[in-house]
Amino acid sequence: MAYKLVKVLQSAIYGGVFLADVYYIAGVLRMKAGQSPQVCGSRVAMKIMLRDIALRHRENLQENITAEIQFQELMKGHKNVLMYEELWESQSKGIVYVVMPFAEFEDLFEVMKKRTNPLSENQARWLFRQLLEGTMFLHARNVGFRDHSLENILLFRSTEDGHALIPRITDPGQAIILKRDLYGNVLDQCA
Repeated sequence: MAYKLVKVLQSAIYGGVFLADVYYIAGVLRMKAGQSPQVCGSRVAMKIMLRDIALRHRENLQENITAEIQFQELMKGHKNVLMYEELWESQSKGIVYVVMPFAEFEDLFEVMKKRTNPLSENQARWLFRQLLEGTMFLHARNVGFRDHSLENILLFRSTEDGHALIPRITDPGQAIILKRDLYGNVLDQCA
């Protein structure tokens, strides 16, 4: 796979999030000069983080760049938690790349800002149930996301019926590991 950055979705001190086209390069070793890769037709969001800048400004940043790497495996397995498609680091360039699905319906903040009416009680109940199920999944894995903001709830079209929207919790930049006692009560929070 190869990616071509299309536009900036969000910029940050340490880098940014970009919309990217996905390309499939057939027979990479056999490509002739001038031959171009084929577009797969899909788009992704790519977070590009400059490790040195993020680590240097760690105290001033609200997010921890290492959390993106630390929590990626624990985020897998629930439809309401965003899973990364790829994550890799270029050691020579000091850049961390995170590839994730592109939220065609933006984040919940943008959706709510554009609405002329509030959510109905049934819509709000459905939305909160989805978010609570995702949060309970993370808590069962002893992961606490400390930034459940509207901007960190992305909306996707359901792959099952194509009509329903699926909210997904994202951005583990402020996530922590929860330490519990024998009864399941939270004892301590470790960043």
